[in-house]
Amino acid sequence: MSAEKEEVEVIGTAAPPADHVSTRVKPYCPVTIEPIVFFLILSVVMVLPLQQQYIYYRLGNNTLPSTSGCDVNASHPASKESKKVQEESADWLTYIRFSITFPSLLAVLVLGSLSDRLGRKVTLIAPLIGTLAWLLLSAFVVYLDLPLPIFLVGGLMFGVMGGSASFITGCVSYIADITDEGKSRDVRLAIVTSAAGLALIPAVLVGGYWLKGVGPPLGFQEPYWFAVGLMVFCLLYALFALKETRPKQPGSKICSLSYIKNIVTLVKRVRKPQRWIMATVVLVYFLAHSVQESVSGVRTIILLSPPYCWDPVLLGFQGAVVGSAYVMSVVGIKVLGRWLSSYGLVQVGCFAAISGLVLQALAVYTSDRTLTFFIALSLSCLQTMPSPILLAVLSRMVSRDDQGTICPGV
Repeated sequence: MSAEKEEVEVIGTAAPPADHVSTRVKPYCPVTIEPIVFFLILSVVMVLPLQQQYIYYRLGNNTLPSTSGCDVNASHPASKESKKVQEESADWLTYIRFSITFPSLLAVLVLGSLSDRLGRKVTLIAPLIGTLAWLLLSAFVVYLDLPLPIFLVGGLMFGVMGGSASFITGCVSYIADITDEGKSRDVRLAIVTSAAGLALIPAVLVGGYWLKGVGPPLGFQEPYWFAVGLMVFCLLYALFALKETRPKQPGSKICSLSYIKNIVTLVKRVRKPQRWIMATVVLVYFLAHSVQESVSGVRTIILLSPPYCWDPVLLGFQGAVVGSAYVMSVVGIKVLGRWLSSYGLVQVGCFAAISGLVLQALAVYTSDRTLTFFIALSLSCLQTMPSPILLAVLSRMVSRDDQGTICPGV
């Protein structure tokens, strides 16, 4: 099926339009949410590996993993102790992830639907406030050696304010408000994704070199305060430099169960045959996105521990390769989109992700594990293509008035 033919079919599955037709909003400047995405990802991604290494550092009695541990026999007490620290660190990372994820499940439903009535910037500003609170608490933990459970409190505050899911919802809805349906929206969403990818490269490199150059504890403390400063800038930018694309509707309430009911009502408005298409798109997005998030959460701990025992700088290069995948996805959409439909591009991205993950799993059995692992990451260079394309497909299935409602359903 050609790209043009499929585009018509996808748009044909849209829900009935609203009573009034919304027009595309012209922003103050062609560059809108990209700076926020760049600096948000820069700050968060810079401290995430440092947080993982800091937990390892605290649990390992103020020691960082080193390559010398790879030469120790598996039955040696030092090897057993390293494995124990690795397991405890992975448990803490799981707890932190849960503290963010579960509160955000409800918050994103409310904020997304709320943005259709109280303004689109709600889903952008709320997670920015949550991120700032999370980074501030984490910075105090690192600076004052506070108990690790405070990381959970910060994650809970981040989740209550919508988390990353709410921010993604806000970005997609905002782009949908200022773009027309079709390939232009796909490309614009891919550009936003590439802004995140570009931020990944300096974030992981700066964090790794900062820790190696300064050393603990300053190598942990200074990047956190730098990230807090970046988040203050993002919040001010969102408040004063972004144009509101959805003016507040008269009579709208901040707290109302109708915002959650809107998602069910929206799905019911879609004709039954097309409802299966929407459900399939949501399922594929969920699988593709959750796999990326899950792998990124444990990859650092795996590479820090035997048999890899990577140092912070090597971890930084790994993150840079992962970040370049976002940029390559934009190139892939622009080039391959000439011959492939949206669904064809999704299939290519999924195949790239699968091939990369398989080789990453097999890298430990090869003679040069480091080289094989980097080759595996290179094979995954198009793995981020499915996410922006599937979000664009979903946004085309509903009217502009329901953009904030459809995205939280993902």
